[in-house]
Amino acid sequence: MARSIQRGIAAALRRGVQIFLVTVGVSLTPVVTAGTSFFTVEVPVASRSDADRAIAVEEGLWRILARMTGVHDGLEAHPAGRLLDDADRFLEGFRYIRAEQGQAVELRFDGDVLRQRLGEERIPIWDAHRAPVLVWVAMDVDGRRELLGLGHGSELYRVFTGTARERAIPLLFPMLDLEDRRQVGFVQLWGGFDWTVREASRRYGSGPVLAVAVRQSAQTGAWRGRWTLYLGDEQVEFQTGPGSLQRIVEAGFNEVSAVLAQRYAVVPGRYAGRVLEIGVVGVDGLRDFAEVMAYLEGINGVLEADVYRVSEGRIGVRLTLQRDPERVLEELNTAPSLMAEALPTLEAGRGTAAEAARSYRWLR
Repeated sequence: MARSIQRGIAAALRRGVQIFLVTVGVSLTPVVTAGTSFFTVEVPVASRSDADRAIAVEEGLWRILARMTGVHDGLEAHPAGRLLDDADRFLEGFRYIRAEQGQAVELRFDGDVLRQRLGEERIPIWDAHRAPVLVWVAMDVDGRRELLGLGHGSELYRVFTGTARERAIPLLFPMLDLEDRRQVGFVQLWGGFDWTVREASRRYGSGPVLAVAVRQSAQTGAWRGRWTLYLGDEQVEFQTGPGSLQRIVEAGFNEVSAVLAQRYAVVPGRYAGRVLEIGVVGVDGLRDFAEVMAYLEGINGVLEADVYRVSEGRIGVRLTLQRDPERVLEELNTAPSLMAEALPTLEAGRGTAAEAARSYRWLR
């Protein structure tokens, strides 16, 4: 069966067909994505006057710069804040739209110009290409404890996903089937059972994992949150509250955004267009293929991963970089799901050496 799958992948690649892979039994659909809306924001306005629009443009650029830098508190004092003085320069277009309360202006900023300017200032940014964050979220309200899955009807779900969308952080909710619920609940998330959360997350890939538990006080109505962000073998823990639900969720995502930006941000343009070719062995079937590609695109400094060769149990992958290739190789060499191997020669009968710079074995 593995050979037939590999032949199918190879044939599709030769035809130039983009392959969309769905792993069996696991939903990999993020709730929010950066995509083409990364540089677009909606800002409420009192009128369509030039003065009100100018204020909205500055606020809109502030939100875009916060997404790019991960700085949501104190952006005015950050080097990127200097761009706010000339906000109109970066505006690509606008249109007025109806909002839930009154009207708003939809602002579209020029991402290329912003990247160029921030690159000139040597300011690292976390760009629009972002791996989804797996989120385990649970709440305790009046003694009722519940896990939140995709499409949950609670106010917490609305605030949680809306805040993530504003910060352009793509989320991936677990299925919450019997296997998930047997391992993870409110107690595990609130109590910081790290091993349990990590083990339950393995089936969803190797990207960032966010564990959040929130609790509302029966006496005061105030909310508190406990947050743990897992990044490979590292983890960051913090608490938010007491306060309103909106406030503790915003504070939590501000911290998450700052940590992720610190890990993934690079100075734009410095390594643009650099390419690194690697080989990966131990890829047996569509599930492995999908997991390997998602894993590689989640490596810090990798903008895009494209397959250029498929053979028995092995794929050649071309990585488009936005970071120093040596730093990307360091990430690959220490990645827990990859093991460096001696580089074999492909197409031995033709006397053609392998094009890949490194070879790794997939360990999952």
